[in-house]
Amino acid sequence: EGARVFGVQEFSLALKETINESPYSEETKQKLEYECFGHFFDMINRNGSLFDTDQSVSFSDLLSKPTVIELGSVYHDEQKKFLINLLLINYRLRLQPSHGSLNHVVLIDSARLLFNKGFGNSLITSLLPEMRMYRTGIVLSDQTPQGFPTEALNNVNVKIAFKLIRDGDRRIFASICNMNDTEEDNLSLLNTGEAYVYHNGLKTPVRVKTDFAGFYDHVSDEKLIACMKKRR
Repeated sequence: EGARVFGVQEFSLALKETINESPYSEETKQKLEYECFGHFFDMINRNGSLFDTDQSVSFSDLLSKPTVIELGSVYHDEQKKFLINLLLINYRLRLQPSHGSLNHVVLIDSARLLFNKGFGNSLITSLLPEMRMYRTGIVLSDQTPQGFPTEALNNVNVKIAFKLIRDGDRRIFASICNMNDTEEDNLSLLNTGEAYVYHNGLKTPVRVKTDFAGFYDHVSDEKLIACMKKRR
């Protein structure tokens, strides 16, 4: 009670001042600063205004309705990865094991970013196999399967691939979906709305086509909000 809310950057500045004013030797101070600021705070200080704020949104509100969190204005990949991991940790802490149909579906676009070397790259890999018991589906979306560790790919039950041009992309998908050479080659020939789908229980992938396929030059905020309201 009576405590003042502060941001992460303000905390980092106060911590640095505390270290400098401490009675430790200069060598110890340097080690402390390196451990605290060498990576974590350096990443945060690149965009202090993003973290140094007392304005927030209740996480319960985020879970109560369809929610889109746009990180396009966060230019540094490490900061994006850090924010996504914080969201996933907060989400995981609110889950309780249960049975029945899905409670939530979490879609992460450009998901390859989460597996880059650095802070928290093992978090999503450890979450994938346990999400089933929490009635949660995680969708990892990206332009290419390259960059995803084999362990993560094997922990994803349903695998969907649209048109893949590069040889390396086709080989990765074929290797985890029991594709023959013809099916692998056909990955580069798929039309708009066509895809290969594979999941546990299938011997080989199934080629599918959706009638709902098209291109949109622009989706207005109003159209997005109207679509989300229909799915509440």
